[in-house]
Amino acid sequence: MYAINHAATALLIKKKFPKQKMIWLLVSVQLVELMWVAFNYLGIEKFEIVDGTIHLGYLPWSHSVFTGVVLSLATWLIISKGFNNSKLGTAIALGIISHIILDIFMHEPDIALAPFASNSTLGLNIQNIPLLTIIVETGYGIFC
Repeated sequence: MYAINHAATALLIKKKFPKQKMIWLLVSVQLVELMWVAFNYLGIEKFEIVDGTIHLGYLPWSHSVFTGVVLSLATWLIISKGFNNSKLGTAIALGIISHIILDIFMHEPDIALAPFASNSTLGLNIQNIPLLTIIVETGYGIFC
């Protein structure tokens, strides 16, 4: 999914949790991407350009289902229990996991189930069908 629609997801979360600050919701829906950038700079993950097309290639740490679930649960636990703010904890956890869920629909099969099981990957590869990508991305953005 394009970054703008990950950010649009924050609007859905804001509607459900109107008292939460938008900045935290925006960070939550982009946290996985921020990790991906950091991991690329550190050499932990990598992308490649093949025939003029970017392939994310190896991103099992930032974009795995396992990492998304663990990060969501840990964030929820810290904010809900540690800071006694269950609504913010839930909103941020939803933002984090939403990134992985949306990417499973749009990405080529490069979303690992877990960093240590990167041979098992998910992705419906909608991004490879331009007309469908436009319909899905535009429709989702309008929906949000």
